[in-house]
Amino acid sequence: MSKQSSPRFKKSMPFGSIALVVLFVGLAVFGGYFFVKYQNVNTKYKEVTQSVEDRDRQLVQAVSKLYAVPAYEKEKPTVLLVSDKDQLKSASDASAKFFENAENNDYVLAYKDADISIIYRKGENRIIKIDNYSNFVAAANPINISLLAADAAQKSIQDKISQQFKNAVVSNKSTPKTAQTKGVVYATSPDFNDAAKQLAQLLGYDVGSLPAGEDAPAQGTDIVIVAPVANQ
Repeated sequence: MSKQSSPRFKKSMPFGSIALVVLFVGLAVFGGYFFVKYQNVNTKYKEVTQSVEDRDRQLVQAVSKLYAVPAYEKEKPTVLLVSDKDQLKSASDASAKFFENAENNDYVLAYKDADISIIYRKGENRIIKIDNYSNFVAAANPINISLLAADAAQKSIQDKISQQFKNAVVSNKSTPKTAQTKGVVYATSPDFNDAAKQLAQLLGYDVGSLPAGEDAPAQGTDIVIVAPVANQ
């Protein structure tokens, strides 16, 4: 008696059902891709449109998880975005030291009352530097000085300034064309009147206008110091 094999039936999926599955998967992948793109764009949009206060709050919140900083409501920090690290590093000795490891897009959070300044790299969520507040002020606000004095007196005057003013940068030195009986400190802008008074007090000079006969200071000069004849 011969054995009759049982017929094997293969259930095949109708073509229409396969097409629907492919379509569904395709839509899911397509939708997922554009959802991710939308999320990325939406995040960037929020970053662009968020207020400065919202940005600063978020920075404080992130940094507070890495280092003990004052709560935002207790002390709002001065926030600086590093946009040109090379310019900052070349501005003065204080700038070069403070920003030596900074990169573009780093943030500085500076607290005057707490006497803390922090360089924070948001992209890596890590702190690059911790310093005191005064060093940040000196680094972020250099004063460019043009010194007019005899060659033999220039170094001693510059050293005296540097010892008292961390953010002072003698960017130009030359001999004066006039002979002043008393030194003059001239601020090129009212923004530097206070600094001019402090420098004049340090050097024993007067605060005044640029003496007639002296060339106008180069662009970018904040203060001109003209030494007296005794220093020339």
